[in-house]
Amino acid sequence: MAQKDTQGALNHYSEAARLYPEMAEIRFWQGVTLWTAGKEIEGMEILRPVLKYNPDLVELLKRLPAAKQLTERDLGRIMNAFYYDDPPVIQK
Repeated sequence: MAQKDTQGALNHYSEAARLYPEMAEIRFWQGVTLWTAGKEIEGMEILRPVLKYNPDLVELLKRLPAAKQLTERDLGRIMNAFYYDDPPVIQK
């Protein structure tokens, strides 16, 4: 991602998820990458089940703004969409 090749990263995440479906972290980063690329609904479709069954990843998500990998605003929007389980909550 350092080179900003978002589509390349998404392709790699998709392939990795196909090869290792049990690794929730792959799907987590795929969802975060989709979200930050402006594909919020697609990202949330991936993040919602991953976060639901992996509380440690919810904690990781909360730390992403400090690591400059997600804005505080986007974190709030993701958390609202996750907790309220409602795609219309995803508003710009």
